[in-house]
Amino acid sequence: MNSLPFRKLQTYIEYKALKRGIAVKYIDPTHTSKQCHRCGIFTNVGFHRAFSCPHCGLIYDRDLNASINIAQRITSSLGWGSRECAEQPNNVSVVKTLPNG
Repeated sequence: MNSLPFRKLQTYIEYKALKRGIAVKYIDPTHTSKQCHRCGIFTNVGFHRAFSCPHCGLIYDRDLNASINIAQRITSSLGWGSRECAEQPNNVSVVKTLPNG
């Protein structure tokens, strides 16, 4: 994957944020799709689209699980709260819609 478009977007967001006095912070996304966002246990997800935690039974879309972990890392690093989340269901389905045409 070419990371140039992503870096261009990143630079643009940095520029706009700093122009308005908003600090920009980066979080290492390493292993965020392998860590359960509910209990913190790491597991090998392989090539499956769903993350399944053998410890707490959580089943989540792998990308959604990773994005929640990234959000938890940033809030924790800023001192905004713990990694604890509100009670969540064990199964979450993500539905993708395609544009008409």
